[in-house]
Amino acid sequence: VLAGCLRRRSPDAHLEADAAIGLNPENDFFYFIKGKAFLADKRYLNAEVLFQRAIEINPDDADYYSAIAQCRVLRDDKLSALEFSYKSIELDPEDDDNVNLHILILTSLGRHEEAKELMEGVLHRDPHNSYSHSNQGWSELHKNNRKTALIHFKEALRLDPENENARIGMIECIKSGN
Repeated sequence: VLAGCLRRRSPDAHLEADAAIGLNPENDFFYFIKGKAFLADKRYLNAEVLFQRAIEINPDDADYYSAIAQCRVLRDDKLSALEFSYKSIELDPEDDDNVNLHILILTSLGRHEEAKELMEGVLHRDPHNSYSHSNQGWSELHKNNRKTALIHFKEALRLDPENENARIGMIECIKSGN
């Protein structure tokens, strides 16, 4: 029920999460869901507090660290985000969503070689991951390989037309060609 409310961005997500936490305050997942509701509302500091609580209860869940990294990126604190994304992929190096977030952070910090190594692995594991193609597009764009970047951004948008990172990349590709 909680996850369903969150997927629908229902205002009930906060109420449902509060009720669940009230019934079982030691369940880390309930804090994570409540944090995700705050994240959806762009209330990043509130979300971080709840993700931290989830980590206190269960320090071995990679998604909790990744969620904090995402909040920090959205607050433009990429160096701090990097610490949490490192921990996330240390706990689960096969989680492509968390690895893609790590790649995004590395790329935004200009650490292209580190990002490239991870990107090749992610694209090899799942060539149908929109965010992997988006990250590859940004990497190619940073190397001034506009045509190759365009191919990856197009593929990312074909796989997921809602991929905002790929849409922005496509626009940057077009601007760089003019």
